[in-house]
Amino acid sequence: MAPEARSALYQLAGVVSIAGIVVVGGALSKERPADAAQLRIPVGELRSQAAELAQLEGDTADGHLSASIARRHVIQLDKAFESTLHDLTSLDVLPPLATSRRDALALAHELERRLAGFGAHAAPDARAPPTLRDGLQQIEDTLRRAA
Repeated sequence: MAPEARSALYQLAGVVSIAGIVVVGGALSKERPADAAQLRIPVGELRSQAAELAQLEGDTADGHLSASIARRHVIQLDKAFESTLHDLTSLDVLPPLATSRRDALALAHELERRLAGFGAHAAPDARAPPTLRDGLQQIEDTLRRAA
């Protein structure tokens, strides 16, 4: 066998070995339920999104931000929210964390409702997003202590 062919064969074997390791590692990591640190990531993202929505609503209500610019920001925020919601719903968590996940999902659905209704009210309820943010912060703090 020519040296070039042998080298190519070794390279192919190396690539196949690495791909196999990645696939097996990925499969093993998916089998383990998420721990508190892993659940805290999407919960923290939701908290941040709730805070951003509160800021947008407040700035729009105060006249510091035009409704059209705020709406564009909300569209981007909604895209980020959808990704975070997918991450949260796809997590299989350890049994002791099921309540935290359920509570976070309930608040996420309220945030989703607030995002969908942005600009539909003459006077937005600026208290709702901070309440969402505070609830998510409590869950995040609980998860931090559990980690």
